Amino acid sequence: MQPIEILLDRPRHLRFTGNSLAWLEEELRKPEESFTQFLQRFLRQFYDQNQAGDGSVTVVFPGMQTLRYTLCACLRTEDRSLTPDWCGDWLTPGRNAEILEKCLLAINAYYEGARKDPLPLASKPDSAESDTGLSADTTSASASATPTP
Repeated sequence: MQPIEILLDRPRHLRFTGNSLAWLEEELRKPEESFTQFLQRFLRQFYDQNQAGDGSVTVVFPGMQTLRYTLCACLRTEDRSLTPDWCGDWLTPGRNAEILEKCLLAINAYYEGARKDPLPLASKPDSAESDTGLSADTTSASASATPTP
């Protein structure tokens, strides 16, 4: 996955990784949330269901706190000394749309590497959930490699 170049104080490179996601989880997850709940809440801030009912989505501005944390998460692969406050200084009305678009490109690049089909279960379906933390139903769209909460 190629980094996305962006000009801030100097040319920088946005890249979203597992470490980016873990850092966001540490910083923004509510104590009562599972990881899955956090991830769904975080990602939903970036889009809105289209009211036409055709299943399409519209990208929306997630808010300044979310944008500065997302920018910081995408830049930390290059410079771990960056903080959300530092990254927030680069957010300006004239740059926010570009920064949001490039951060979303970096996040999408991370998820594009994911398998489209469910991972095969190594054990019998009746014991799969207890052995792996995965749902035993591999035929539904909800089956994934994400441990169930």
